[in-house]
Amino acid sequence: RLSRLARRHRDPAVREVARAASRECLAPDTALSALAFWAARAAVRTWRPRAFLAFYEGHAVEPCIRWGVKAADRGCLTVGYQHTVLLPVHLASFRRHDGAGPEAQPDVVLCLGPRTRAMLQPSHPRARLVVFGTFRELPAAAQRREPRPPMRVVLVVPESGLIAEAQALFQFAMDASRALPDHRFLFRCHPIMPFDRLRAHLRASPDGLPNVEVSQRSSIADDFARSSVLLYRGSSSALYAVLHGLKPVYVRVDPRLDGDPLFELDGWREFVSTVSDLEQVVRRYAAASPEEVRGAWQEAVGYVERYTTPVSEASLDAFLRALTISPGEEAPCGA
Repeated sequence: RLSRLARRHRDPAVREVARAASRECLAPDTALSALAFWAARAAVRTWRPRAFLAFYEGHAVEPCIRWGVKAADRGCLTVGYQHTVLLPVHLASFRRHDGAGPEAQPDVVLCLGPRTRAMLQPSHPRARLVVFGTFRELPAAAQRREPRPPMRVVLVVPESGLIAEAQALFQFAMDASRALPDHRFLFRCHPIMPFDRLRAHLRASPDGLPNVEVSQRSSIADDFARSSVLLYRGSSSALYAVLHGLKPVYVRVDPRLDGDPLFELDGWREFVSTVSDLEQVVRRYAAASPEEVRGAWQEAVGYVERYTTPVSEASLDAFLRALTISPGEEAPCGA
């Protein structure tokens, strides 16, 4: 049907979109998303849970899961865990679904913090939004490291699981390392995508660059501790880097497709588009004293504290109340 539409429609834009859709609907990733409907339906029919929890990141697989749950049992609550960042490009998360069926959005959304709850509130009038928090380790106020401008170490963290993003960011950083020989660059990959897997996708290896190191540290907190600047794009590590005193620098490729987790932040974070931009930003920052930058950093810390909070006993109690399960009452094993 899409192929026929691509051949017959008068509007060339519609023809082009239909042509692309006719290919993409047969792609393996699309098939896997669709299969999630059947898996969720079978799980609910088998275990009869009171609630079915899945990640809530705006991916295509998520509504397929919710459709499968509701197809098996309309009374089973769908729960989405908004465990990571919200970006302007996540249109599915910010779109209202007035008049749509109960599978369009989760019945309950577990939010990362008060700020993300407020961001989702306008588009989720029927959902129960619960501030649940993160399981990531957050440094206590007394354990935080203040900004360290003179350190001159740039931690490079690409978005997890996306080879093209990692390729672009690491290549940008290698070019920058040549322009900034007095700075060190730490390359850190997500555990699901080790650097050896990415090496073949880079124009050159960083092995010959004396001021570039591929981190082998198991904990990202160790790399935060030995860095002063974070070079990033869509990685949620930008939030946690702020709490560790790093200055985030976002590499902007196309303003229309910005995926900056700190897009609401007015200060502290910097934008760069070229190596020359980055050179100016980090040299200016390295020349500053900790006292000069402390005020802007503290404002950013306040924003991050509203954005993400640690999971607590109160979080779990609020979650159970949202499921109409009293705290202390044993939840069904399927929930």
